[in-house]
Amino acid sequence: MRAIGVETLVRTITTAGVEIVHTTSVTGTVRYVAHVAGAPSAVLQLVTMDGSVALICNAYTVPKLRRTGLARQLLERARLDHDRVVHATHLSGDGAAFAEAVG
Repeated sequence: MRAIGVETLVRTITTAGVEIVHTTSVTGTVRYVAHVAGAPSAVLQLVTMDGSVALICNAYTVPKLRRTGLARQLLERARLDHDRVVHATHLSGDGAAFAEAVG
C-alpha cells in the first residue's frame, strides 16, 4: 500500500472499463472512487471502526452517469471487502432510492 496524502491506496481494480480506486485512512474512512475514461465519476465513502462493519457516509455519481450502475459497482466492491455494509439512517431522496434498490 502507498500513501496518498492522508489516505493509503489499498488497490486499483479495472472491470468493464471502469477503474475502481480503493483507499483507506487512519481515521477509519474507506473510499471507493470509480473512474470512467480517466475521470472520477462516482464515489462511495464509508466509515468503519473495526474493519468488518462499514457505514455508508455518502455516495455521489456525476449527473450524466447516474443510473448506470456505477454506485452499485462500488457498493458490491465494498461488500466484498467488509463483513457488513449498512446505510445511514438519515438519507436524501436519492439516497433512500439507492438504499431501496440495492438493499
